[in-house]
Amino acid sequence: MTLLAQLSALLAIVSTGIVYGTDAFCALVLRSALARVDDATLTGTMGNVHRFADRRMPVPGILGIIVAAAASVLAAVAGHPAESATAGAAFLPPV
Repeated sequence: MTLLAQLSALLAIVSTGIVYGTDAFCALVLRSALARVDDATLTGTMGNVHRFADRRMPVPGILGIIVAAAASVLAAVAGHPAESATAGAAFLPPV
């Protein structure tokens, strides 16, 4: 059970990392690069970015939420309350 909890936590970290990495790239690189293009190019580029991202990005986002919950539950079942609480902290609203 402990191994399943650890694998779930690892998958949650990787899935969430995909979403965070994409957001960080857009904030650090894409925003600055697209600030230098004309409106037509900006509109076309962002339209295409969203056309693909809207279909692909929900998968790692939803997967990250599901496996984080699974990691929390599996750690609790395995008798690891600290690990369960840590995984469960992913569900706390931001302060």
